[in-house]
Amino acid sequence: MENSKQRPRPSIKPPALEGDKKFLLNLLGVENKRLIVATRIEEERNIVFPETTVIIRDILRLKTAIDKLDKEEKENKGGYDKGFIDGKIKGYDRGYNDAIEGLEFDN
Repeated sequence: MENSKQRPRPSIKPPALEGDKKFLLNLLGVENKRLIVATRIEEERNIVFPETTVIIRDILRLKTAIDKLDKEEKENKGGYDKGFIDGKIKGYDRGYNDAIEGLEFDN
């Protein structure tokens, strides 16, 4: 790889989203941090990178997988009420709230 002259390319096929909720939440946190860095670099260089779209796609896929696990958990445990409390998402464990904490996006 050190002899490669070509720019690395993201995989066209995203990885399978298998694993427990905690693992997926950790991945979500990593992807959120990557998105912050990618958008900052895009703004600094006044350019759009295709990789940023891949990061966004992965975040959406992770969120969908987490929501699916939450739904299954709700069905198995009799459910719980989701809502916002003090800026945190009620019903999600601490991992998800930690993953989204500190994210700032300009509208």
